[in-house]
Amino acid sequence: MKKNLMLMLVLSVWTMLYSCSESDKESSEVSLTVSPSKVEFGAQGGSRELAVVTTAEAWTASSDAEWCKIEQAGEKLKLTVEGHNEVELRTTKVTVKAERAVDQIVEVRQSAAVAANLELLCEGKYSGELEFAAKQKETKTVTIETNQADVKIDTAETASWCHITLAEDNTSLSVTLDLNSEPARETVFTVIAGTESNKAEASVKVKQADGSVKIELSTQEIQLNSLGYRDIITVTAELDGGKLKAVSDADWCKVEVADDRIIISAPVNFGGADRNAVVSVSTEAMANPVEVQVLQTREELKMGSILNYKGKEVGIVIQHKNNQVDVWALEEKAGLVWSTETKVIDNYMASAQSMLDKVKQQGNWKEKYPVFAYCDEMDEKTGMEGWYIPEANVSRSKPNCLNVILLNNLNEINKALTNLGQEAFTYDNNKAYAKYWTCHESSSNPAGNAYVWRYQSNYGTISVDECAKNNTKSNIPAFPDIMTRCVWSYKYQ
Repeated sequence: MKKNLMLMLVLSVWTMLYSCSESDKESSEVSLTVSPSKVEFGAQGGSRELAVVTTAEAWTASSDAEWCKIEQAGEKLKLTVEGHNEVELRTTKVTVKAERAVDQIVEVRQSAAVAANLELLCEGKYSGELEFAAKQKETKTVTIETNQADVKIDTAETASWCHITLAEDNTSLSVTLDLNSEPARETVFTVIAGTESNKAEASVKVKQADGSVKIELSTQEIQLNSLGYRDIITVTAELDGGKLKAVSDADWCKVEVADDRIIISAPVNFGGADRNAVVSVSTEAMANPVEVQVLQTREELKMGSILNYKGKEVGIVIQHKNNQVDVWALEEKAGLVWSTETKVIDNYMASAQSMLDKVKQQGNWKEKYPVFAYCDEMDEKTGMEGWYIPEANVSRSKPNCLNVILLNNLNEINKALTNLGQEAFTYDNNKAYAKYWTCHESSSNPAGNAYVWRYQSNYGTISVDECAKNNTKSNIPAFPDIMTRCVWSYKYQ
């Protein structure tokens, strides 16, 4: 019995040893090789086929990284590596397995990408700035120079009035702006080339010129006399189609807008109190108007009063009645001829305004009629329109003519002249014999002569004489020149 047991034991051990030997033999007979075992890819990525040789019935492969894709095709293993933009080398492993075979490892390496670079060419210059006009539609180009395929625009800090369009090929971008009606403004945008791990950035500053409505006034302070006679403010403005507006904060201060002028006037203010107003000048596009300070004085205007305009003395009041003020200019001029040609202009009884209108109808009238041109110059000098040569009281038919007014009010006129430092009309000085042009042609010889008047103190009269139109000299040795002195009249409500 013991012999049998021993025999059975020996047989069992032998059987086991034989089985293990057969299993090892079978395992060693399965082969597996992959070629090549090392694969290099550039940063751009790509595909590569590997040869898999095995005696196994089947084999499998796996990749340790998502960026390395594998595909089995018969005896081929295809590796596909995605392009990347990282500045560091990356590696992974592909494992090939077969039953009863030793695993094969393929080392996959992908080289680092080139560091991102970026330069922006703004309208042909590496300036990093674009400058735009305020009121002009423009498109400006920025050329993008980079080694990166991926380009985007960061507009997180870009104003809404700035519009950027990236070209489809990422090689350029265009910039347009909304028109600017505000002060000068700036914004910025950033170009990003590359990916998060490897990128370059460059910013462009966008500047747009001042487009706000600008109003410049010839003055911001005016002084109206008690007549309330108008003052004109000239306006320089970039309105851009906006309408110029002017508003007064006082009912008595009247405002009119006419093209590029603001006309300010007022009712008369005789003997009242000085009064002030503010005129606000603006346009629809202006946030803050420009203010004009207006002062109207209160002086009474009576015979002999001095009329002021824009704060300057311009003449002596020689008559104030029936809502009309007549002013004799402080300035006079010697040696002007009435006319350089022999020609009848109008009836000798015509009004001063009619004579002036007829003269202005003549060709080259300012050179041919110097006396009248002088009064036109007074308009420009004083800013007061309507200076004229006074009429003559011929045959006592014009009782309101200057010579009559002066005679009847000589004391007041002389007082005013004296206060102004000018010579009075007295017998004791040369001016007693001064002659002054009138606007009237002679009744007897209208083509060749015009009337002059002079004060004759010894007779207590102001006489009217005839004088050749082209004459400049008086026949009074003590006062040899014929003078020109203008009158201004204003009719108020």
